[in-house]
Amino acid sequence: MRRQLTNLDTDSLPPCPEDTSPEDDSHLDLYIIGKLWIDALRSALLGAKIVPTVEAAKTEVPTKPPPMRLNELPLYDNPHQIYKDYLEDLEKCPKAKSKMLHEYLQPHVTALRMSAQCNYCDFKCELESMKEEICLSMRKAKSDFKAYMRDPKNLELRHSVVGIGALSGYLFASKRGIPGRLFFTSLGALAGGALCFPKETDEIFRSAMYHFGKAALGVYNLICSHNLSLRDRLPCEADQPAPKELKKLNKCTK
Repeated sequence: MRRQLTNLDTDSLPPCPEDTSPEDDSHLDLYIIGKLWIDALRSALLGAKIVPTVEAAKTEVPTKPPPMRLNELPLYDNPHQIYKDYLEDLEKCPKAKSKMLHEYLQPHVTALRMSAQCNYCDFKCELESMKEEICLSMRKAKSDFKAYMRDPKNLELRHSVVGIGALSGYLFASKRGIPGRLFFTSLGALAGGALCFPKETDEIFRSAMYHFGKAALGVYNLICSHNLSLRDRLPCEADQPAPKELKKLNKCTK
């Protein structure tokens, strides 16, 4: 037997138990103990896979197939119908298209939006109320100022305002010549009179414009040989005197 083994390659054979020394046995024991210790530590840290897990197959999301001709359609497959069924399944589950982040943020965003709208409405209402109060106070101050300037008790003040208006118009047109001075002086007097004497100023302005137009029309008729004339100015109903009441005749009764 030994003669037959001598012909074989001695390096390829494992060492015989008789040839191993006690030091090799101790190294082998340390190797086995270390391997067991490493396996135990790995199972403790990573978890022992006692129950085998089987991963389920991932559902493949079908893509929209491109338009095909009749001769390009596959024989044993119908991609268009598969994609259509996939869309119908998505419509059956309304939450399939909604994302997790959207579902998480939607209630918070809705609450913030509602609070912002309420604050905006309150701010807008406050602004409108402030605007109404300011306009009311301005109208009241304007009416009070007009009533004060048109009060018969303040006649001297009213005359002073008309004079100041005429003087300011004259000073404003001090460098515009005589026609400009006359125009701006009369304009300032009209502004002061409209504030303090509105009825009298309106009557004076209407009569002045009537006489001015009548004179201009007379000059035009003289130059162009026409016979144009203005209608006679009729007084307003408020300026007309009240009609006299007819006296009732007392019938004699016998």
